[in-house]
Amino acid sequence: MENNGLFEGVCDSSSYAMVEELIEGFDDSFSRTTNVWNPKVLDHSFKPYVGQRFKDIESYFSFYTEYGVQGGFNVRKSTQKVKNKIVVTKYLVCQKAGHYDTSGPKDSGGTSKSSHTSGNIGEEVKRRNTVTKKYHCNAKVILKYVCDGTYIISYFIEGHNHPLASELGKEFLRANRTMTSFQCQFILDAAKSNIGAYRAHGIYNSLFGIYSDIGPTAKDFQNWMRDIKLYGMVFVPFIGVDNHWKSVTFASALLNHENDTNFTWACEMVLKVFSRPPKCIITDQCLAIKTAISKVFPDCIHRYYMWHVMQKFPAKQT
Repeated sequence: MENNGLFEGVCDSSSYAMVEELIEGFDDSFSRTTNVWNPKVLDHSFKPYVGQRFKDIESYFSFYTEYGVQGGFNVRKSTQKVKNKIVVTKYLVCQKAGHYDTSGPKDSGGTSKSSHTSGNIGEEVKRRNTVTKKYHCNAKVILKYVCDGTYIISYFIEGHNHPLASELGKEFLRANRTMTSFQCQFILDAAKSNIGAYRAHGIYNSLFGIYSDIGPTAKDFQNWMRDIKLYGMVFVPFIGVDNHWKSVTFASALLNHENDTNFTWACEMVLKVFSRPPKCIITDQCLAIKTAISKVFPDCIHRYYMWHVMQKFPAKQT
């Protein structure tokens, strides 16, 4: 279903309430016998059960996240117990578990302020506005470490004490609004042409489909660009070509400086993940990248983009 743009860039409290009402309250998963909302999933292979085994915590977090996407709720990692530097117990909970600390003072707009300081004595920190409300939700999964190095589900509470996302609202769940490397690169390319993140989202929508197919909203595009500017990070995508001559993003990295040390680290991480070096790499004429490639991928063929070469050619002629 196509989004009409109602939630593009909204930030006031009334708009947050409208988003909350859309995401929740229209599902039919309520059980009158138990007075809880049980997630309904189309693929029952994604439904957790006690005794289910996983190779590590991240594998199960991905599994539980997909279960949440199909069921209509966000998930997050919670507390853990560590013994001999090994996580022996890990809690994964609904995003609405817990509660907010409402005991602190409030500003004129009703926004609660946290009682801690930000490093400056006496300075109060405002809590960021968020769509997510806390309902003391008890839905959770507890993972236990076993002797063979894997993890099993030792405890599972399925029911939620709050409405779950409707089919329309599921597209606004956090897991469905994750920025891909291609989308991040698209924002940066648009910025080079003085196109802001909000307009870039509209162009991306026109090129690649309706809002429900894109994932991130225009506000997500703006927030990502804001964070990049805030921390001054350098976005480095690793893009290849598949058998159909289509661009595929294999990996990406955020670096604090464009130097050979950071580029070397990025290349080492790519080599660690894929276990073998690429046969050919095409980059711009950055000396730091050249140094990193020769160090990490000594047998790789390294070539320059013709576009970058031609851009510098007129300047060198003069």
